[in-house]
Amino acid sequence: MTRLLTAQQVKARSRTLKHRKPDVSIFTDASAFQKTQSSGWGGWAKGDRRKTVIKAGRAPYHKNTGLIELYAIVSMVEELFESEYLECTDKSVIIQSDSVTALGYVLNAFQYSVPSYLPGSANLKPMLPPAEGMAMLGRMHDFLQLMDIIYVRHVKSHQSKETTTRHGVNNLCDIKAKEKAGLGPMEVPEWLKSSWPK
Repeated sequence: MTRLLTAQQVKARSRTLKHRKPDVSIFTDASAFQKTQSSGWGGWAKGDRRKTVIKAGRAPYHKNTGLIELYAIVSMVEELFESEYLECTDKSVIIQSDSVTALGYVLNAFQYSVPSYLPGSANLKPMLPPAEGMAMLGRMHDFLQLMDIIYVRHVKSHQSKETTTRHGVNNLCDIKAKEKAGLGPMEVPEWLKSSWPK
């Protein structure tokens, strides 16, 4: 069955692509404990002429870990938007994650999102998200609707033997995510309840 795009998604997919240097670099990671059905996320961001910020929080558990990773991306973007770390003059961000699935969901939802590759990065392709993902991506569009372009980049998992700065940041996000996941299960946010499994 063909899925219909929401009005927000249609608007997001109609943007003219404009390449430019990212104004803000964002890393996120998520962690999930199946035994306790609890999850957490961690995020790191650095904007031009701005200090580095690190955020973390709990996340609703889902058997699809790609959706938890997407929740991490959306939550970090929301934190940056609500705290006004994202400035009105920002026109480009780069989102980096070790989740090919979550990044594929972003590529599918935003026509003005494109893959950015470095040696070792996985090949990224648009992936159609389930209803839960569409709800999160619609919310993410609210925070990034003024961007000219969104770059997405896969980074190797924190379990790899890499010792680059990117790997170190990803490892930091993982540590923060595990700390929050260890606090126990989280109730699904009100805005996500209608699409999240009971």
